[in-house]
Amino acid sequence: MRITVLINSLLICTLAIISIQSCQSGLSPQVETRKAEVMVIHDEVMPLMSTTRKLRKQINSHNHGGVDQLISDLEAADETMMQWMSDFGQLKQLTSEQEQMQYLDKMDARAKVMQKQFDNAIRNAENYVNNHKH
Repeated sequence: MRITVLINSLLICTLAIISIQSCQSGLSPQVETRKAEVMVIHDEVMPLMSTTRKLRKQINSHNHGGVDQLISDLEAADETMMQWMSDFGQLKQLTSEQEQMQYLDKMDARAKVMQKQFDNAIRNAENYVNNHKH
């Protein structure tokens, strides 16, 4: 009985916090939902930045020439992520729900392109590293 009351209390507090945060963000529930959907790709790609850094170090240690494009692609992927995150913050400046939803659609499309950019850069760099092991 006590555990049920405790769980119910925690659930109510959690819901209250979510409601307060939603109100504080100034975004409608629909926009918040779409924002969360867009952030899924970001959350999948963001940890890959540590992979790109690791691969750059590995490529530089195996540098037999001709790696400039690999390094450039890895750096470009990281820069794309940083720009995407910076641009994503502009959502708060939009006032209408329609503008916010359109912006999120645009950011979603950019996130998908960014994801492919990371996948390609990492795949190419990993192929290089695997083929140049001592």
